[in-house]
Amino acid sequence: MAESFKSSSIETNDADVEGLVQHETEDACAQVDTPVIQNEIQELRKLRKIRKKKVSKSNQDVIAPKSLEIQNPQISSSGRLLSPLSKRDLRRHEKTGIFKSTEKLLGIKFHHTDNLPRHSSIVHPVVRFTVMDQEGSYWTRTDQSEKKRKKNRRRQEEFEEKEEKLTSNSVQQFMTNPGHVRRTGISYFSAKWEEMLVISEPMERFYIEDANAIFFFEIMDFLPMGHESLRRAKNAWNDDLGWFKIAWGFLKPIGVDGTKYLNRKLRLQLYKPETKGSIYKWWKKRKWVKLNSTLYVTIKGILPPELETPQSSVTALLNMRKEELTEAIIDSQIAQDKKSRSKEAQGKTGGKLRKIPEWSRLPGQSCKVPNTLLLSLPASSIDWLNIKVVGNVFCVKFSPCGCLLAAGLDAEEYHVTLIFEIPSGKLLKSLRGHHGLIYELDWRILAQEQNRIPSSYFLASASADSTVMIWELGQSDKEIKADLRSVLLHPSFVYSLEFSPTIGSRIVTGCFDFVIRIWEISNFPPTNSQSVGRSAPAPLYLLDGHNSHINSVRFHPSGELLFSGDASGILRKWTIQNGTQPPKFEKEVNFSRNSQMAISSLCVDATGRKLLVHLRKSCLKILDVETFLVLNTFQGLVNEKLRIQSVFSPCGNLVLSGSEDSAICVWDADTSRLMSRLQPKNHSNCVVSTVSYHPFDHYVAIGLSSSANEAHPILFYNHTYPKNTVSLGTVANLKKAFGGSRSTTDSTELDRPFRPPSRPNRVDSSEKFRNIIQKLDEVTGGVPPIVLPQMAQVAVQLINAKTVSDSRVLIG
Repeated sequence: MAESFKSSSIETNDADVEGLVQHETEDACAQVDTPVIQNEIQELRKLRKIRKKKVSKSNQDVIAPKSLEIQNPQISSSGRLLSPLSKRDLRRHEKTGIFKSTEKLLGIKFHHTDNLPRHSSIVHPVVRFTVMDQEGSYWTRTDQSEKKRKKNRRRQEEFEEKEEKLTSNSVQQFMTNPGHVRRTGISYFSAKWEEMLVISEPMERFYIEDANAIFFFEIMDFLPMGHESLRRAKNAWNDDLGWFKIAWGFLKPIGVDGTKYLNRKLRLQLYKPETKGSIYKWWKKRKWVKLNSTLYVTIKGILPPELETPQSSVTALLNMRKEELTEAIIDSQIAQDKKSRSKEAQGKTGGKLRKIPEWSRLPGQSCKVPNTLLLSLPASSIDWLNIKVVGNVFCVKFSPCGCLLAAGLDAEEYHVTLIFEIPSGKLLKSLRGHHGLIYELDWRILAQEQNRIPSSYFLASASADSTVMIWELGQSDKEIKADLRSVLLHPSFVYSLEFSPTIGSRIVTGCFDFVIRIWEISNFPPTNSQSVGRSAPAPLYLLDGHNSHINSVRFHPSGELLFSGDASGILRKWTIQNGTQPPKFEKEVNFSRNSQMAISSLCVDATGRKLLVHLRKSCLKILDVETFLVLNTFQGLVNEKLRIQSVFSPCGNLVLSGSEDSAICVWDADTSRLMSRLQPKNHSNCVVSTVSYHPFDHYVAIGLSSSANEAHPILFYNHTYPKNTVSLGTVANLKKAFGGSRSTTDSTELDRPFRPPSRPNRVDSSEKFRNIIQKLDEVTGGVPPIVLPQMAQVAVQLINAKTVSDSRVLIG
């Protein structure tokens, strides 16, 4: 049997030799012309000597050697590029034969398999990809110098009889994520991945004539630790302990006839694994047992992502930790948005900021329930490489104007406050400085022109690093500038904060040390990085009396009351008489009389009459602000352990909260009826930790958290209206049910679709109004308006005939 890949492929219909079954595209990669490159290098060396002799400038032009992957190159008739090469690229080419700035990387996309034999140990199969040469040694990386290569050759000579082990100088093995298993029969299953793996090696290395490369694919599943099958695996698989081998296959990048298997969907024949030895030994023996199954893959060249960071190569990205990778992607997006803003601002005249967008929610209109996912933030420009922004978000907050969204992102040791543009979702700024989890955020507008977006804000963030950072943001058409205005030091974790609605420079904070602090920002000078910690500002007032750490503090919209809730279930109300005296304690209520019920968050509605209390016992309560009487209780969420924030909608008709079972719960604030329980797609094992409703539109932002860090942990929802249309067939059926139509109805009128009669425009379209309409429909039996006049005529006839003794007639 020939040593080509065609011998490893499934048989075609009537072909004499075995070949690939399916091809989606027929694009092939060009072949490297090695003698031409060597000649070009010699010419470049001669030109270097000419430069040293200081010849004229006309003889100093450098002509670059031919390259395969330069985009839109200008090539002369002799096959040379007309663009010069850098010395760094030249030195690298002399060592490896590859130009870094123009190369494509090898990408393999794994699609799915055909039917495979089922086994009890197969739950989450993966594919392991290995690159070797046909002599049995692992593929050497391109970044190895000539000295290291000679050293590796000496080591290979010492182990001629043994297979070479995988070292740090070799291309490492790659493995997919667990695939989705679908049962296709009593004894068969199929696996699906649809995942792209990028090998940080130039694609041309594997597709030159003397490359002698071979790709191996192993489908296997990992066994649970301590399981009895693990001991059986030890006897069966000596090389890979703990793996259950399902099938294997191989691919030679270049066939015997010179065909390059590239940029097309390939169907690879799968074989039954043996009980001993490695996959290379199985291939070398050529005693292959075919399975009635194939593996579908696509191999193509991948351009490296263009990230404007110091670490922009794919090799550096793949070797980064999660928080480093998240930081690199965020920095790249901010740099790209800054460039686009500067280009847009160049053509504008005048220094005025843009106008506030026209929001879809009318003044006084009721807020709607979110039902459509618009954005997953922070977005990644290289999602197709399985490189995503991951982390946990415990707080999100819309700005008072609705044009910005702030979120605290925590990714292990990386803690940053992100600012997005609304409704586009562009990442505008990242504020760094915290060294712990970010628990809460709050905005304050400092300056704003009429019908324009605000030019400056205060943004405060509370963190587990015992600090509250207050940033002063200046917004322009080009960029957003952020200056650290003040750092408020605390003795322990800071869980909650809020700006005063009446005194803009006053802020209240709740700490783990059972104390509430009120600060006056105007008394503090601007803070820079050198002065932090030298002259720490002091709080204006200290309020004690709680017996546990403060989880939430909230001002009344009038600024005359302050509410605080702690982890022991005690809610306190404080009276603020004026700005010169400390607040006075007025009353408290204890929710933990029978059982421990910690208060997770507080929220006051826009009218200032209701107080929403989120209890960490899977329930919410609405209290009257004056008397503290319980008005409504809300059930349906799961919250026993973590701190979750719940809010009123701006109109006050809805209550929104997260849940520990990956759900967003929405209730009617008046009837406590659960209206919606929305679960984010692709986020099944997370906690919806925070919710924020847009002040002027139907947008809702939520934050996700989990122990494994969520990908795209900020979700942006909107409300979409369903199409309420009644078909012509429905109208016809209604008319038949009531004995035909009116005699005065024209035939052309029956051809039109039924439309309900127009009602006067109402600004208030709340749930109460809809319930009234529903009750009216129940009274009339759901009869359309075109039939009601007929019923009225029948009633008049009954009255005139005196068939009833009473003048009261019940219709419907």
